[in-house]
Amino acid sequence: MDSKARHLIHVLAPLVLVSTLIPNTCAANQPSGYTQVSLGGTVAFDRSAHGTTCTNGHGRQHGSAGAPDTGPGGQFLYPVLPIGGNRDNADNDSSDLITNGYVDSDPSFGAFADHMCSSISYDGHRGTDIDLTDFGKQDGGVPVFAARAGTVVLAVDGNPDRNLSGSTNPGNRVYIDHGNGEQSEYWHLKLNSVLPSVGQIVAEGEQIGMVGSSGNSFWPHLHFELLENGIVKDAYAGPCRTGPSHWERQEPINHITRIVDWGVTTQAPTNATFYPHAPIPENQIPLTHSNIFPYLRGQNLPANSSYTFEFIEPNGSLHATSGPWSLNNPRWRSFGLWFNAFVSGMHSIPGTWEVVLYLNGQQVVRAPVEVVTSVVPFNRPPEPINAYFDPAPQPDRAPYCRV
Repeated sequence: MDSKARHLIHVLAPLVLVSTLIPNTCAANQPSGYTQVSLGGTVAFDRSAHGTTCTNGHGRQHGSAGAPDTGPGGQFLYPVLPIGGNRDNADNDSSDLITNGYVDSDPSFGAFADHMCSSISYDGHRGTDIDLTDFGKQDGGVPVFAARAGTVVLAVDGNPDRNLSGSTNPGNRVYIDHGNGEQSEYWHLKLNSVLPSVGQIVAEGEQIGMVGSSGNSFWPHLHFELLENGIVKDAYAGPCRTGPSHWERQEPINHITRIVDWGVTTQAPTNATFYPHAPIPENQIPLTHSNIFPYLRGQNLPANSSYTFEFIEPNGSLHATSGPWSLNNPRWRSFGLWFNAFVSGMHSIPGTWEVVLYLNGQQVVRAPVEVVTSVVPFNRPPEPINAYFDPAPQPDRAPYCRV
């Protein structure tokens, strides 16, 4: 991955957390209906803010078009990004991954652009970075697959995998030679997850490791890099990277503002507990709580955005509105926010409340919050799972399933 300057409060160098906490207050000391909400902290990572590469040791060379190979139409084509999860392409609003950096298509120093001439890259970036939302996803295990069949020419494991401030160590990684000068590289893998050994032949879609944050990394993510005869090759095509795409089906960049993670807790987040150390959401909030702390991770927030909260009582009536308030932010590709809220009614009215969040006047969250007289541990059944092949299975090709 690269030194990610992300906004989520994503990561870029050392995590930056801005705190403006409101004092904890007691319902008994406040007027009926009293509600106060403030921004508690932000974490943002936008690679463009940093110029460091996450894959040290390579020269700054770029290639735009690939030599003819064994793929359809004489091109060496790749089926999908080789990572388990739903990507943030423009037609998928339920993704659990964030593409936070593409190959830098501008070869000049001090300037950068992705293949579509937007700024989802950083100076000298050599691959595609796909982020997980937090370390919890990493701990659960997100597989990395061989993009095409080939022979493993490098396999490194044994390095720590929770780096947030980079490293001079390249970290855990796998390189695969696909023949005809084509090579794929998979960086920042999870500790003890690398499966193949040097010289081993792997099939397309075969698992080779899991996503981590090892080496020169600032967030749990996969850095996927392609080389042709030793020169960086961008699989994506666009106005700033002319020539054919090297994907069987190139997916568009998602520029829609959306939320990829959300929760409410009664424990104030801190540098140590906020993304990528995601807070633990609480299914039940006791009447005796002090404040609540809604938090979220999102993508594509315009500059100078505003937020508004609504709190809906169990009977459906509007209890309070707070906002709009300005975030005074630059444009964030990937961002995280947490808020400190005192809602007097949540200290006296048990039942299923709803917390509604608007960003720039658009509703992005409407979530239930169960307020109870006393917390009773429970485990709700999982939601139904839908799965389908995407693309359709083909003979002698690895099947891909979207869940």
